[in-house]
Amino acid sequence: MRKTKGKIAEDIACQYLENKGYKIIKRNFRTRYGEIDIIALSPSNVLCFVEVKSAEKNSKHPEESINQRKISKILKNAEIFISQNKEFSQLETRFDVITIKNSEINHIEDAFSESDL
Repeated sequence: MRKTKGKIAEDIACQYLENKGYKIIKRNFRTRYGEIDIIALSPSNVLCFVEVKSAEKNSKHPEESINQRKISKILKNAEIFISQNKEFSQLETRFDVITIKNSEINHIEDAFSESDL
C-alpha cells in the first residue's frame, strides 16, 4: 500500500518530535469533529496536540491553511481526548503546528489557543 503525502509528512513529524525527546502518545486521533494528527508528550511534560501540514515546492506557507474552523475542531478533539484519557487531565496543554516544505521542517510551538477563536 502506498503512503499518502499526508501520512509521509506525519511520519517525518513523528520522527522529528521523537528526536527532540517527545513521546508520541497517539496518532490520528479521530472523533466526529475531525482528527488530530499527533498527540505527544514534550520533554517538559506538556501534552502537545500537533497539526501537520505539508506543501508542494511552489505553494506558499502551509500553516496558512489552518483557519478558525480547523482550530475549533482541534480544540474540541483535544477536549474529548483529555476526557477519555484522565491520566493527562492535570497536564499543561499546547497546540503546535509542524510544517514540512521542500524537506524543511518548521515546528511552531504554541501556534494557537482557545483565545484565537
